[in-house]
Amino acid sequence: MPTYVCSAAKGPLTLDQKAEIVRSITAIHHEETGAPRYLVQVIFYDVAPSSHYIAGRPAPADQIWVRMRNSQTSACTPPSGPFGGGAAFQFGRKS
Repeated sequence: MPTYVCSAAKGPLTLDQKAEIVRSITAIHHEETGAPRYLVQVIFYDVAPSSHYIAGRPAPADQIWVRMRNSQTSACTPPSGPFGGGAAFQFGRKS
């Protein structure tokens, strides 16, 4: 089961925004892989701004990080292909 983990600063995303992100991730995964939508799992982690750093500096609070993990892959061997096994993606939030 593919799992997408979304990390964002605690508070700014509404339930409606999260639902739209889930719909989008599910649709894209389905369209790109042909996998049934019911297999796609999306988890949100709300991160305190003081708990996320990049290069020794606080991470931007207006961005969402998405990490995809395919349960069929080994933790030590990232697969090849468009979805990889552990690539992290950073998306700017719309206001």
